[in-house]
Amino acid sequence: ADGVTRCPLCGRELDYAPGARHNGAVEIDHITPHALGGEDHIENTRPLCRRCNRARTAAIGKRRSRSVAANRVTRRAGEQAVEW
Repeated sequence: ADGVTRCPLCGRELDYAPGARHNGAVEIDHITPHALGGEDHIENTRPLCRRCNRARTAAIGKRRSRSVAANRVTRRAGEQAVEW
């Protein structure tokens, strides 16, 4: 162990300097995001590098958008699931 904290997703060395805004800057990730019912508890957080945290946030947003769109189709079809 080199005493360096690394991003658990990509292995990049995390930079804890206040105000750091580059790809290796540390950000707090919600393991289960707020958008999916996650809460602000220490057990639901972990440090990630800025790049991984931003990519994860974007991916969750896309999944959520598809889910909302699918629910709209189901409602328009009279509350019955539509099979394609």
